[in-house]
Amino acid sequence: MLAFGVLAAVSLAGYVGTSWWLVVPVAVLLTLQSWWSHLWRLGEPSHDPWSKKITAYFVTGIAADLAMTVVAFGFGRALRWMLG
Repeated sequence: MLAFGVLAAVSLAGYVGTSWWLVVPVAVLLTLQSWWSHLWRLGEPSHDPWSKKITAYFVTGIAADLAMTVVAFGFGRALRWMLG
């Protein structure tokens, strides 16, 4: 649910004309929000070790979060352009 609010805020930021550099920290925030419980449990002794499969999911998740953030920001910019 937090991700939807963050993406709506990014769209609003794109609409008001903020810098494209805002996309990177927001993508980091989305990645940390979605992976927090997985990363937190790595310190527990009963947890499975980090594997190539988890690495692939993590990298794919980062790419997906970055893509969603760019699309949301671009949507705000496009809306600004259409409405004048």
